[in-house]
Amino acid sequence: MRRILLASAALVLIIYAALGIYEVKPEESGVAYVFGRIVNANVPSGIHWNFPPPIGRQVIKPTRLTQVMQVGYRANIASGSRTSERQDLWFTGGASIVEGKLDIQYSINKLDRFLLSYDAPEVYMRLIAERAVSRFLAGLHVDDILTTERQSLVQGVANAVQADLTKYDMGIQIQDVSIVQLAPPSSGGVSDSFRQVQSARSERERKIENARSGAAKVLFDAQAEAETIKTRSQSERFARVERARAEAERFRALANEQATAPDVTRTRLYRDVVPNALQRAKLYVIPNDPDSRVTVEDR
Repeated sequence: MRRILLASAALVLIIYAALGIYEVKPEESGVAYVFGRIVNANVPSGIHWNFPPPIGRQVIKPTRLTQVMQVGYRANIASGSRTSERQDLWFTGGASIVEGKLDIQYSINKLDRFLLSYDAPEVYMRLIAERAVSRFLAGLHVDDILTTERQSLVQGVANAVQADLTKYDMGIQIQDVSIVQLAPPSSGGVSDSFRQVQSARSERERKIENARSGAAKVLFDAQAEAETIKTRSQSERFARVERARAEAERFRALANEQATAPDVTRTRLYRDVVPNALQRAKLYVIPNDPDSRVTVEDR
């Protein structure tokens, strides 16, 4: 009887010990507990053993896989659809409203801190992300959010969430933030009104750009014409100065000739000037005979 009891006890111990064998997959890490205390904070992949419950336990989580948290909606994995449950509406600067849905990709880099930080770390992380999105959107105008500040939203939310996770030592590393949807509310005709406003703004920008281009062209043409006039005036001034110098040299040469040979110079000047003067002169022939048919107008 004693042997049977010992054999039964040994069998129970073997079965109990066998229950402590567990596997950690390559993409996972584990934390082993004994009497509620962590005895191994980073159990690597492979086959391991730990005291079975109630003495010990182990928690295994995927730490080498990138996980996704939805902010502003809940993904229905079974149906493959995304439902927002009106959690996608956010206030912006100026009391406007936009629909925003984001995916936050993260990984667990410290499993022990992840397990010890909060009872539900994912829930707390979602609250941190929603607070970061609310703060960012509340500080910007809706037009900037939907146009130029989309990338700033991604970077700002990633930095803000990572800062809080590091501050609270939650053992989570943000990998990336992507925008699933960021648009005016689809209900109430807001989206159509926004598109009309954007079209009007684009038309205004186009007209402003055309006006600027026209003004630039007019300015360029005016500057080119001014340069042309300036260049022409400089050329004309140079030509006049050179002609004046040539006339001065000629007059000086004539003055020297006049001083040395006045009679020759006088005769030369007479022959140079008089023919030209006679060519421009008007000659009228007035006969002495009153019966002549030649009139004063004839030349």
